[in-house]
Amino acid sequence: MPVFELATLTFKPGCIDQGPELLHPFMASGMAGTLIGSWRSEISRQNLILVLRSFESPDAMFDDRSSTLTTADPFGCGALLAALTLETYAPFPGFEDVPAGNYGPYYEFRSYLIPPTGIAPTLAAWAEMVPRRSQISRPAFIMYGLDGRTRFTHVWPYSSLAERERLREEALVTGVWPPASAPRWLTKTMRSEVFVPTAMSPLQ
Repeated sequence: MPVFELATLTFKPGCIDQGPELLHPFMASGMAGTLIGSWRSEISRQNLILVLRSFESPDAMFDDRSSTLTTADPFGCGALLAALTLETYAPFPGFEDVPAGNYGPYYEFRSYLIPPTGIAPTLAAWAEMVPRRSQISRPAFIMYGLDGRTRFTHVWPYSSLAERERLREEALVTGVWPPASAPRWLTKTMRSEVFVPTAMSPLQ
């Protein structure tokens, strides 16, 4: 089963501008997995770079994760890091992620914590409405957590923040979004953040 790893690199104060200079050579030097995208915090928690990779199997991902956690220089920029979080996700069933290309430059990452029994009904609610919602604007990724708290994360690209507001309003007014039964499976803990691609990101 293919899986995603979302790495959140938190840089020390004053170091974020140096981050891509060290991270990009690491990504270009045969980093394990398939690089899907990397983004820098814009409207969000600050001093962050996200790195999203896909792996052919959980075993392949965990082999690489073990190396990441035991190296003295994770992601080639360990000396600059204040924190590193590695999360495992499964792709939304039947949804084809966008291929490499220009869709942004603004990528909204929306994450929700879900009760322990809520993943299956959330997937069912989304499966019904995502095709209609995608006619207004298509998500880049939809995925659910395989470790840590039960959670659901989706990523939406926009050409501008004004476009984001316009398309979200259109989805709400037309009743296309959100899926009617989905809210009851959400907790009150949710986060929406906007990131912009780094120069090495296949998604721009």
